[in-house]
Amino acid sequence: MTTLNLIPVNKTVKLSHSIKTDGIIIFRSSQLNRSKGNQDAHAGLDFVAANKAVLLHIGFRRDENVIIFNARTSSGQWLREARIPFENRLRGKNHTVTVYDHGDNFQILFNGKTGYTFRKQIPGHVSSLRCDVGKNQVPLFSDPVVAETYHSFAALVAGTNLD
Repeated sequence: MTTLNLIPVNKTVKLSHSIKTDGIIIFRSSQLNRSKGNQDAHAGLDFVAANKAVLLHIGFRRDENVIIFNARTSSGQWLREARIPFENRLRGKNHTVTVYDHGDNFQILFNGKTGYTFRKQIPGHVSSLRCDVGKNQVPLFSDPVVAETYHSFAALVAGTNLD
């Protein structure tokens, strides 16, 4: 199954079908705020379970030149964080962040290239998506961000037999 979702800034959107192992989510943005005067351009992409735990948080912080990967329990406790450099991750005119659920980890691709593999810290399935921008921060991505969801890699590849 493939669905298209519009994710407005600072809104949580419930998916029609949860994303489980082998599922893929592709975020597409029609713009990327690259203005030198907007070094505080931020965005957070949250992959939320039914119990409100954030299974994966991807935080983009241009002013720090960092992308942060983390998880948050349903009670609000942040878990172990990982960081990679932001620079050169999203280039060109088409900006995508793809998350592929491998069961025990999430593979994260930036514009089609693997950027990081995040070992899951909380079990569960993604039931909602959210794109956050902090107060007084400039949105990094377009508003809304488009999120395409696929229940498997086979659903993404044209001509693949799904039987």
